[in-house]
Amino acid sequence: MSEHIEPTASSMTLIPPNGLLLPLHAVVDPDNRRLFQAPFSFAGNGIYTVVWQVISVDDGHFTRGSYQFTVGTSSMLLMSASSVHYHASLKEAVTIWFKLIGQYDLLALCAFLFLFGKLSGISSPLRARVVSYAQRYFVAITTLLIVGVVSYVWLETGTLAEVQGLSMKTAFYEYLRTNGGVLSLILFVVALVLFPLGMSLVKNLAEGKLLLRTIIPAACLFLIGAYTQARLSHAAASDFLPEFSVLVNMIHLMGKGLWVGSILVLFFVFLPAFIHEDASEQLLKRLYTCLGKLIAAALILGAPSGIWIVWLHLKSPTNLFTTDWGKVLLILLGFASLLFVLRMCSFFIFERMKRCNLCVRSFTVLEVLAALAVSFFSALMIITTPPLPADGSHVVRQFGIFEAALVLCAFGFIMFGIFLFRIVEKRERMIDLLPLEEVAPPIGKLSLAYGISVLVVLLFGAIALFVTHFFF
Repeated sequence: MSEHIEPTASSMTLIPPNGLLLPLHAVVDPDNRRLFQAPFSFAGNGIYTVVWQVISVDDGHFTRGSYQFTVGTSSMLLMSASSVHYHASLKEAVTIWFKLIGQYDLLALCAFLFLFGKLSGISSPLRARVVSYAQRYFVAITTLLIVGVVSYVWLETGTLAEVQGLSMKTAFYEYLRTNGGVLSLILFVVALVLFPLGMSLVKNLAEGKLLLRTIIPAACLFLIGAYTQARLSHAAASDFLPEFSVLVNMIHLMGKGLWVGSILVLFFVFLPAFIHEDASEQLLKRLYTCLGKLIAAALILGAPSGIWIVWLHLKSPTNLFTTDWGKVLLILLGFASLLFVLRMCSFFIFERMKRCNLCVRSFTVLEVLAALAVSFFSALMIITTPPLPADGSHVVRQFGIFEAALVLCAFGFIMFGIFLFRIVEKRERMIDLLPLEEVAPPIGKLSLAYGISVLVVLLFGAIALFVTHFFF
C-alpha cells in the first residue's frame, strides 16, 4: 500500500475456484507496515480472487479492492483486472471542514482577544459587549467542533460496518481501536474540556487579565487539538522525515487557522460589538492593527510550512495538472490567492482611509466567503490521496529547480510577513500619536521598496515554478 496499514480493522478474503468465501488471517508485516499479507491453502487449479479492505494508520481513510491470480492455468483466463476503491466522500469532507472551522476559530478568537485586551482607551460597555459576543461565539464554534468530530466518527463507523459486514455497535468499538478513532476521541475530549475552561478564558483575555491557571491549560489543549488533525494526515505517511512533516503540518494548520479564523472572528464578534456609537473610527483602526499582527504571524507560519507540505506531496509540477490532488490544490491556491488579495486591499487601501468603517465592513463579507472556501478545500485535500512517484517508490527527489522555486517562494512569504508586521507597528504608533485626520500616514519609500522587492522574489519563484514544469 502507499500508506501504513491499520491492523485492527483491515481484512482480506479469498475466493478460490470453488466459489466459497474464505476469510484469511491477514497480518501487517512488522518490518514494512505498508505490506499486507496472508497465507492460504491450495484449493485446486483455477482462478483465485482476493478481496481486501484496509484502513490507513496515517490519515484514517478506507480503501478496498480486489485482484485475481491463477494457479495451474493460463493467466489469459482472468476475468477482471485489479480494482481499487477509495471511500472518500463529500460528507467526509464536510465533517472535516466543521472540525477545521472549529479549531481555526478557537485559536483565532483567543489570539484576537489577547491583543484586544492589551488595548487602552476601551470603554467598559464596549468591553462588555465584546465579551458577550465572544462567549456566544465560543459556544457556537465549540459546538461545531464537537458536531464535526461526532459526525466524522459516525461516517467512518458506517463505512467500516459496510465493508466488513458488522453491526454499527461492533464497528464503532472496532473503529475506536484504530489510530483515527483514538485521535478523534482525543479531539472530542479536548473540545469538551475547553467548554467550561474557555468561557472564563474569553472573559479574562478580553479584559486584559492574563491568568496562567487558564492560559497554560488552554494552550496545551490547543496544541493537542492541532496535533490530532496534523497527525491524521498524509504527512505521516511520508518516508521522508514523517515526524518532522507532522510537526510542519501542525504549524501550517495553526498559521492557516490564524488567518481564516481571524477574519471570521472579526466579522462575527468584533464588528457587531463595535457597531455602536461609542466605538470610534480610531478604535476601529486600532482593532485592525490587531488583525494585521495576526495576519502577519499567519503568513510567516502558514506559507513556508504549506510550501513544505506541497513539495512533500506533489513530487512533480506535472502532478499539479494531471492528478486529483493537484487539481484540488489549484482550486485551493486560487481561493487562497483571492483571500490574500482581498486582505491586502483592505489593509493598504480601506483601513488607511479617514472613514474606514463602512468600506471595511462591506469588504470583510468577501473575505469571509473566501476564508470559508479556503477551509473547505483544505478539508477536501485531506481526503484526496496525493500522487505517488512514477516508479511507485517513496523516495523523495533530490533538490532541483522545482525545489529552488519553492524555497524562493517560502523566503518571499516570510519576508513579506515581516514587512507587514513592521507596517502594522508603524501604523499603531501613528494612531496613538496623531489625530484622526492624520491616522493614515504614507507607507514610506524605504518600506515600499522593501515590500516591492519581496513581491519580485515571489514573482520570480512563481516564474521558476512554471519554467520547471514546461521545460524540464
